[in-house]
Amino acid sequence: MTTHQLISVAVELEEGTQFRVGSVEGLGLDREISDRALKMKLKPGDVFNPRFLEDFYKDNKSLWPADVSPKENTQIKQDSRDGTVDIVFDFRPCP
Repeated sequence: MTTHQLISVAVELEEGTQFRVGSVEGLGLDREISDRALKMKLKPGDVFNPRFLEDFYKDNKSLWPADVSPKENTQIKQDSRDGTVDIVFDFRPCP
């Protein structure tokens, strides 16, 4: 005989502040590469989604130096008052 058991789960979600991209800047890249690549998916005014950063690095892997890491080479500055994030990609070599 099969016994069915039920469980009830209540999930409470609290949505945080939605941020928009304020600015996107690239440091240490050839100007032509920087202008073409940095404006692909991350445009000022767009809703910010951290997943875009992962996709951005994967999509442009051939443009970056070999030792580039999203965590090490990306600065995200949140402005809670304006609801924006400024993104800086820093590919300058360490001194």
